[in-house]
Amino acid sequence: MLGAGLIAFGIYNKAIYPAARKAHEKAKVTGSHGRDPNLYLLLVKVLTLVLLPVLGLLLGDLILGAIYR
Repeated sequence: MLGAGLIAFGIYNKAIYPAARKAHEKAKVTGSHGRDPNLYLLLVKVLTLVLLPVLGLLLGDLILGAIYR
């Protein structure tokens, strides 16, 4: 689960965040910028680097038990 979280974070950080940051900076000129993309980056960090490993720790026996039965 940590590996899946790292992969998801890497994809977000390299592909989605730069485009969102560029659009946000461009929209600040017109005043229609909305929320800062750093808020979404923080949310993705928490979900992928904290919650996914904890979920894997809690549900790992169920997942691996079903596979190896």
